[in-house]
Amino acid sequence: MMRAPQNLAMDAASYMLDAAQRSFLFWDTMREAGNNFVSHEQAGCPPVLIFDFETVVDGRKLKRPVNYALVRITPPEDMPPSN
Repeated sequence: MMRAPQNLAMDAASYMLDAAQRSFLFWDTMREAGNNFVSHEQAGCPPVLIFDFETVVDGRKLKRPVNYALVRITPPEDMPPSN
């Protein structure tokens, strides 16, 4: 089925508007992430997650070394794990 040229122009305009809006939202998200990073740096980079752990498998010592490890997180004394 053939589309009228007016419909094609309207579709193209709609597509360009959508692309512009998505681009704006993407860059706004990047700006917000950058601002969060800067404020985190200015606060002295406090750790976001702090857990004591014990290493179960160190990936560097495997037959084919990898850059990750399997760890077991140990809960704090005053907070036993729940099922």
